Amino acid sequence: MNHLKIGKLIKEFRTRKKISQEELCGNVCAISTLSRIERGEIVPTQNLIRYFCEKLDLPETLYIGDEYKSDYKRDLLEKKILSQINAGDFNIEHYLFEYENQKSPMDKFQKQFFDFSHILFSCNLNRKSENILHELIKTLEITIPHFSFDIFSNYETFSELEIMILNAICGITFQNNPDQALSLLLEIKKYYESNKTSDFRKSSQYSIVLSNLCFFYKNIFPVNWSKVYDIANKGKEHCINVETLNMLPEFVYNISLAEYNLGMVLESEKSSDAAALLQNFVSKNKNQSLSKKSFIPMIFN
Repeated sequence: MNHLKIGKLIKEFRTRKKISQEELCGNVCAISTLSRIERGEIVPTQNLIRYFCEKLDLPETLYIGDEYKSDYKRDLLEKKILSQINAGDFNIEHYLFEYENQKSPMDKFQKQFFDFSHILFSCNLNRKSENILHELIKTLEITIPHFSFDIFSNYETFSELEIMILNAICGITFQNNPDQALSLLLEIKKYYESNKTSDFRKSSQYSIVLSNLCFFYKNIFPVNWSKVYDIANKGKEHCINVETLNMLPEFVYNISLAEYNLGMVLESEKSSDAAALLQNFVSKNKNQSLSKKSFIPMIFN
């Protein structure tokens, strides 16, 4: 079923049953998120759709019906594309071709995903950053009209894809306007650390936000090693809490750099050894979600 129709149907049945937005949301999502779903402004995840169906006594065919099945292939392709991108592999041209050439036309959310993925693919072709920035903003404006760097003053909730695009905008903007980029990135961090986003979404992008902040603080003048140390530790703890390994070596390595530059030489050596062990572990267990027991000893022993 089309995402716009899903939002309208959820609102219709919620109203019929005289259930408030607050009652329907419970502790699962923010009221502002439900409002944007009902208006068709953001894409509900399949887990959210399933939750709303159960709460409203709607049939499961709402999210596995014939119309929705026509988009199922794109959902699978999105997972494959994101998996490769998160692994640093941007050889996604064949997936993009398949995504674009499905039988059903793309809705605005799918168009936004396709355009963003295509921009990331194009970044490997050494295109000018000004062109990339223009295209990123244009892609974001498919769902958020009239982008500005004070966007968090005008919107309360964002889809995961919108956050990914904002994150990319920060990276491109940093080259010419580091203060503006850093300010926006700190707003994204603040957004994730508020109650406006679920732990599931936080686990998808929060690590990348913290990684970018470490990079920014290492590349501004003067270098702020205290900030690098604090943010890298936060990133390390987050990776441990959500039991993901991919970005953990990077955070531990940044901790080692910060410790060395802060005069904590012995601690730096220990962190450096842990980062090397973790990196070797990652290379053998790519894209794995590992239990805490399997890699925490590498850090603390």
